[in-house]
Amino acid sequence: MSLMIFPSESPKLDSESGEEEVDFTERFISVANGGYSKYKHAGQGSDLVLKSSDNFVFHVHTPILMMSSSVFKDMIDMPSPQPSENPKLSTTEPEPVELSEPAEVLLILLDTIYPGRGLLQDVDFGDRLSLLEAVGVAAKKYDMWSALEGVRAFLICSSNIAKYSPIHLYVIAYEMQFYSEAKSLSTKTLECNLLDPKLENLLVKANALAIFKLFQLRHRRKCL
Repeated sequence: MSLMIFPSESPKLDSESGEEEVDFTERFISVANGGYSKYKHAGQGSDLVLKSSDNFVFHVHTPILMMSSSVFKDMIDMPSPQPSENPKLSTTEPEPVELSEPAEVLLILLDTIYPGRGLLQDVDFGDRLSLLEAVGVAAKKYDMWSALEGVRAFLICSSNIAKYSPIHLYVIAYEMQFYSEAKSLSTKTLECNLLDPKLENLLVKANALAIFKLFQLRHRRKCL
């Protein structure tokens, strides 16, 4: 699946400059067709609003969140404040739940847990593989088992190993504590040059023990 770019509903003009506004949601990577537009407005049965750290709202369904995440289940099970009896203070839309993740992370996370919206392992992250790790971190935070399994599947998918840097996939697996996947990926890194200057930024930020294990593996192979 290639990087999905979704057209905006209609061009909008900035009221002051008269220039066309940029719809940044067009650039979001998504698991399924439709992208952010699937969550932008209230749909049939949607009864909860999530708000990203960059102020995008997602209209979602509590049954799906509760089945997919023990954290959201506990949150939703908590008693909610009683609605105001004053009609001026009442609202037809639920108060948004503010989350610390940006919209592009929430979009992929939600696409992963919603039935029939595609497989995470088929997503084309291009040169933004760090976004996959951010999705994995969020999936761990919210205890979303199906999303975590999607990240695991992505990391060891043969087509992804051929497409992306095995070292980058290995580092993500190790950082996520997916040690079985990391061990499997470590053998794939033998064909890579750890001294490649292009890897400098990745290796500087990587877990030191993870990189040490790669050098250890190379040393053992030379001694055989």
